[in-house]
Amino acid sequence: MSDSKETPPGSLAPSRSSPHSSPGRSSSSFQRAGDTPVSRRGEETEPEGEDLFDDNNIERDYRVIPELDRYDEKMLDKGEYDEMETDDRRKAERLLNKRDRERAQREGRVPRAFDDDEEEPRPKRRRRIQRDDEEGLEDIEEEGTAFVNLDEYHGTLREWLLNQKVKDEICRRFRLFLTSYSEKDGDKAFYPGCISQMCASNKASLVVSYLHLSTSVPTLAIWVADAPRQMLELFDQEAQRVTLALYADYDKIQPQIHVRIKDLPIVDSLRDLRAMHLNALVKVQGVVTR
Repeated sequence: MSDSKETPPGSLAPSRSSPHSSPGRSSSSFQRAGDTPVSRRGEETEPEGEDLFDDNNIERDYRVIPELDRYDEKMLDKGEYDEMETDDRRKAERLLNKRDRERAQREGRVPRAFDDDEEEPRPKRRRRIQRDDEEGLEDIEEEGTAFVNLDEYHGTLREWLLNQKVKDEICRRFRLFLTSYSEKDGDKAFYPGCISQMCASNKASLVVSYLHLSTSVPTLAIWVADAPRQMLELFDQEAQRVTLALYADYDKIQPQIHVRIKDLPIVDSLRDLRAMHLNALVKVQGVVTR
């Protein structure tokens, strides 16, 4: 199991381990250290690597590209809408999630292993679990703000995540994921059981499968790989909220709950690290020697 980590700028970080990353991002696209080029005379030459600490390399990743950083005004919907009812919002969310999955699959952002041949994606969301503390989960599910289409954002993702309405919508979707996701149709919600096990052990880490998140809420899965620091802060907040809905006094044992991401589908070698991998959610393997 690999916990979610974000590598701070200036340190090594492997590529974003997301099933939604763009094609060609696999580790095979980089020349490994073992694949040493050979000169015409048969002499091996040391391959020139990329300086991870070169400011120019880092700045290139964040350079402004005007034609890519703005949207066609004709395609933007600037209308104002009344707040949706809870049932209507959930229905719209199901349709949007289905659209996101189909689009991600067409664009190659979802591995075929995540693709489901059935028309309805599995696992489906189901009714809230039947248990003594169901009312607590029911209350927090009913709470929420006006619906926000997360995909229609301007500028960079990190700038978009500064918007409070966007944060609220991310929290709402992740909260719904924690309280309603089930591995099979008809099963009880999966993560309330995980929270119960966590509390029984007096732990503060809730392990969330990236596979579960990517099949249920693809947008959140993509964003947690691209901007893990901002996204995990919101995930932690909602994980604690759901935990306290189930166990009201648990904050006396653990004042904070942290979400850890496992099951990232791509593993990168330490030899493949580049500047472009900074500040991404990653899964690596390798041997570090002194």
